[in-house]
Amino acid sequence: MNDEIIQEENKEIISKFSKYLTKKYGNPRTIKKHLDNIHLLINDYLAVDFEIRPAEANSFQIGEFLDWCVTKWIFNTSAQFIYVLDSIKIFFQYLQKTI
Repeated sequence: MNDEIIQEENKEIISKFSKYLTKKYGNPRTIKKHLDNIHLLINDYLAVDFEIRPAEANSFQIGEFLDWCVTKWIFNTSAQFIYVLDSIKIFFQYLQKTI
């Protein structure tokens, strides 16, 4: 499958996830951080490197993403790393409820 097709499909997922976060948190900064983290995961990593949809991701691919982030210094502090873990947890819990 082509990564551009997956990224196009992900736009709807991100839009719905944004609405979910707005209801759950309401804080625009919190919502933006979570959305940025998930965009990085599903569009810049899963869609490009593995050419898979978010619902198809498994623990290996998530682990590879986290290793990639550490190697590329995507998250400069332990707090940022913990925040991305939280974003991933919230996102996949949301996906489970909506699939």
